Amino acid sequence: MAKAAAAQQQQQQQQQQRVTSQREARRETAKRSRQRKKFVVQSLETLRGDMERRNTALAAAVVAHLPSEIAQRVLEQDASQAGPLPEPASPLGMRTGDRFTCCFDHK
Repeated sequence: MAKAAAAQQQQQQQQQQRVTSQREARRETAKRSRQRKKFVVQSLETLRGDMERRNTALAAAVVAHLPSEIAQRVLEQDASQAGPLPEPASPLGMRTGDRFTCCFDHK
């Protein structure tokens, strides 16, 4: 009887260790996910700022190099009518369709 009780207690301890280990693994996964998200958000914010600066510079170039009438029309033109833009070089070195990988994904 004592052996059965000891075996049952050992099984309970093993189960508890598995649960604890699983919780820790989930915590680490969640932590890496938060870090990845933070990195992506920061990258997108940087890219947005770069695009805004580029847009301002392009608008200034249009005003500087085109007659005022034409420059005004170009700047007022709806971007959707202009057609697709060429794909810009990404600061992350990625192209559209590339799978995003992060340094946090690898152990």
